[in-house]
Amino acid sequence: PHSRATTPSGDACLEKANEMEAAAENGVVEKKEETGSHIMLALDESKYAEDVLGFCAKNFGNINGNKITFLYVYEYTPVTLLPGPGFVPAGQSVEDLNSSIRKHAIEKGTKVLKKLGKRAQTLGFKPDDMKLLVGAPVSSVKQAIVDYTKSEKADALLCGSRGMGAVGRAFLGSVSDYLVHNCDCSVVVVKHPKEEPKGQ
Repeated sequence: PHSRATTPSGDACLEKANEMEAAAENGVVEKKEETGSHIMLALDESKYAEDVLGFCAKNFGNINGNKITFLYVYEYTPVTLLPGPGFVPAGQSVEDLNSSIRKHAIEKGTKVLKKLGKRAQTLGFKPDDMKLLVGAPVSSVKQAIVDYTKSEKADALLCGSRGMGAVGRAFLGSVSDYLVHNCDCSVVVVKHPKEEPKGQ
């Protein structure tokens, strides 16, 4: 029998992300057997996600038995009234417009996770799962992460010192502090390297 490669092709991560997108659309949560530590990475599209990936690659990525899950919290703002004429197709309801807004947010999150999955492979590891979590209007970014780490019994959560938020908000100390104090698992806040002054 042929041995299975430890590092899949880029297509494998794309297929996983596409499966994840369909699961998010239908509210499906995939469960897997865990044999080692379950390491979760709270990621977004900022440069600070690179710090988290690098830290994971160095400290957790090559340990056999670990399960690594990438998390991205998507958010959207539903409308209660349709905009004026010309803004939406004729005959579209508020429900249709909100569904379209939500789908766009999911597609954005999926693209981010696909990109991060490819980047992880260049660093020598791959995610076992990639999960889209809904923030606003259902919850907040920080609470969505806390709830998921608890429900899936994560052993550790890695997050960046800044940059978290599906709509570009700063991942300020209050958010990372919230994760540290409310997650049941250990939380590692990965600091961004200080840039060296120019001319030194």
